Amino acid sequence: MDRWVFDTFTLYDHDYMDQKYVETLSKYNYKIFANWACLYQDELNTPLEADIRIIVLGGSTTSAILESTWSYHLYRELSQFTTNLAILNGGCGTYNSFSEFMKLNRDISSINPTHVLSLSGVNDTVVPNKISNGFAKMLIEPLVKGNLFTRFNDCIPEVARPIRWIEETLHMNSICNNYNADFMRFLQPCLGSPCNPTSSMSPVLLDMIINSRRMFGEQYVEYVDYFYRTIVSSQLPSCIKNISALLPNHEDLWQDSRHPSDKGYLLIAQEIMKTIKPSLT
Repeated sequence: MDRWVFDTFTLYDHDYMDQKYVETLSKYNYKIFANWACLYQDELNTPLEADIRIIVLGGSTTSAILESTWSYHLYRELSQFTTNLAILNGGCGTYNSFSEFMKLNRDISSINPTHVLSLSGVNDTVVPNKISNGFAKMLIEPLVKGNLFTRFNDCIPEVARPIRWIEETLHMNSICNNYNADFMRFLQPCLGSPCNPTSSMSPVLLDMIINSRRMFGEQYVEYVDYFYRTIVSSQLPSCIKNISALLPNHEDLWQDSRHPSDKGYLLIAQEIMKTIKPSLT
């Protein structure tokens, strides 16, 4: 599977009517607004009535269907300062930077957010590898095998994925500028990145890396390292903040090699809170 196929078929929305999702969302008091899982006070009829409307984007590390997510912690942190607040969560498993860009472009005019936040990076590292697991297998491979699309032409020449990630960040920032929304993308922590090298990992963390290699290919760690090094060594715009060093190789901070624990998500939320708080006053 090449990058074009992955980008084409990974823009989707969670089915928030699914009973498993309903149970998780209800537990954390999410309200569903169209294709977005939202957190806001009961005094508001819809999230669009809030003075502060924050879109959050990302992959499964952002998705509201998980038991823990940084955006939930961020909402609780922000609620200490204001109740006229809504967080609209558009994170979905397998979303890469292109998927986030597409969802933002699709819905920003309807939501008219004051802020757009993205926790991103790690999902762009899986694109060059064979996808044969979980969500991606259920979503993409049946479509490919069912011949629901046909490629008539050669592949378009590929731009290096780290460069694409930066370019799509700039596109998202331009869209937000058109709607007077503050935009910030955070390069997320990930085991196997230069800030979380395998050489300093415990056996428990190394097992997490082994599981990712089984899932995404033997070269998984090497590509993660390349992706992060390329981005960090680039001249980054002010709308990107590198927080990849935020979570060290401590077992209590990681659920697996790509997803922090609840404690890790809280640290991410607190760091994002410090970054955006000046723009909320």
